[in-house]
Amino acid sequence: MLKSWSWITVVVFYAVLSLWYFHAERSYKIFNGDSAGYYAYLPAFVSNQDFQFEDLKAEENQAKVYSNYRIKKDGKILNKYPIGVAILLLPFYLIGLLIGSGPYETSMQFMILLGSVFYLGLASHCFDQICRRLNYNRWLAAILFIGTNLVYYVIAEPLMSHLYSLSGFCVILYFIIKFIDTEQRKWLTFIGLAVGLLITVRPINVIGVLMLPFVLELFGSNLTHFGKLLKGKYKNLLWGLLPISIQCLAWYLQTGSPIIWSYANEGFNWLEPHIWEVWFSFKKGLFIYVPILLILFVALVQSVRKRQKSGLLFIIPFIIISYIISCWWSWYYGDSFGHRAFIEFYPFLFLVILNGLKNQKRDWLMPTLCAPLILLNLIQTWQYEKGIIHPNSMDVNKYAHIFLKTDDAYIGCLGNEQEAVPYGARKELIEQKNWHEISVAGQPYLMSLEVTSNQELFIALDAKKYSATPINYKGTFLTAQGFNADGSTKFIKTLPYYDINTESYGEWTKLHTEIVIPQASMVRIYIWNQQKLHFMLKDISLKIFELVRK
Repeated sequence: MLKSWSWITVVVFYAVLSLWYFHAERSYKIFNGDSAGYYAYLPAFVSNQDFQFEDLKAEENQAKVYSNYRIKKDGKILNKYPIGVAILLLPFYLIGLLIGSGPYETSMQFMILLGSVFYLGLASHCFDQICRRLNYNRWLAAILFIGTNLVYYVIAEPLMSHLYSLSGFCVILYFIIKFIDTEQRKWLTFIGLAVGLLITVRPINVIGVLMLPFVLELFGSNLTHFGKLLKGKYKNLLWGLLPISIQCLAWYLQTGSPIIWSYANEGFNWLEPHIWEVWFSFKKGLFIYVPILLILFVALVQSVRKRQKSGLLFIIPFIIISYIISCWWSWYYGDSFGHRAFIEFYPFLFLVILNGLKNQKRDWLMPTLCAPLILLNLIQTWQYEKGIIHPNSMDVNKYAHIFLKTDDAYIGCLGNEQEAVPYGARKELIEQKNWHEISVAGQPYLMSLEVTSNQELFIALDAKKYSATPINYKGTFLTAQGFNADGSTKFIKTLPYYDINTESYGEWTKLHTEIVIPQASMVRIYIWNQQKLHFMLKDISLKIFELVRK
């Protein structure tokens, strides 16, 4: 009887966290960055009929929303992000309008959080039904739902696509098992609609089809049997074209063309995979920042011991999916908690775990052992949200420094960055300067270099830092200041110039930095010693590259 409450427990857990997050007034950030693009369709198309997103700029500026979704395509403005998230959140947006909320007001933020919890509930309910049908440990399934970085993306970034992709896969898996059990056409219609929506949420979700043989094996079927069930009924799958046509219409309204590759200047470097990094690096490794998924390896060993075919049917497509994810030009996917690109595929990982650990004599043991991993996940979620975990440039030393630290003193304690070279660009060295040694001795500015160029720049800076006494480097920045032709400032880009703000003293510490600088008529690069600290630099190498598009 108690097992029937497992998925409800998941929903209550997320609802409580979301209410706390909203009450703590942290939710104001949910519209920023990539989220702004996923959301923009709702106020632009529904409220303003603004298909070029021009009128929306004033509302975004007033609400202090940072957005980066507008790109130019054939002289017109295009939202580079797909429309699927907006379609799914449309009912919650309309309710927000009915209660008198503006697009970026507090009450609308609450409606978005409500929508994210709803789709989390839908996912957990469908997955619970699958576990019931396959006689899996449903409490372990519930624990998996609350033990990953999915927590962060439900409560802190509910407009990102990953939750909705995960929910879509759970729904499709549920429909597949219902179709296999009943052979009714209606389930194929539902599958088609769900697949179409899943593609409009995130087109790369289409690679989930690689998991179909694995799924069918778990469900007591195979491709041959499934093909026979589809005979004469496959046309019902064409309902998937309906949501896809909505995306095509949105593209047509924006550009006049129904088919667009909206990710201009972004793509895959197929010959430069980073599989090990996306799995195990301290920068963004899946199994580092979602340690509960390490149980996956235990489950796979169990599958091999039991001679289950499903283990092999999972491993091969998982490696292929990992390869595809790792070939994206920014393999770590920018600012994110853990490796967010795997979240949509968690249902398949959960199924492997549950299948491998099925029929354990002590079905309470594994959920109990997971408790510390859940706690670690919640602590790391808190650390990331508070700015203790660096959003894009972690390493093993940084991770060790902030491990289990939650005190405010650790906020912003990590700095420095290693950005990726933009997709489709090659580096051409235009300037290199070396300094043997610089004694800062309280100087506010040092290591200044000016560069003129008509291209974006890529900076690689190596140096060693030394102080004889303990120093807090929080006031030290690597700065790039861009100027227009008339001498006016075009931009100022700064980043904390330290790996750890309380870096070792009495010994030389190596620093390596790689950053992209926007185009400007002239760029001045220097270290800004804001607090006039006393330290030394030596073996300094500053390389300036132009980024030339292929």
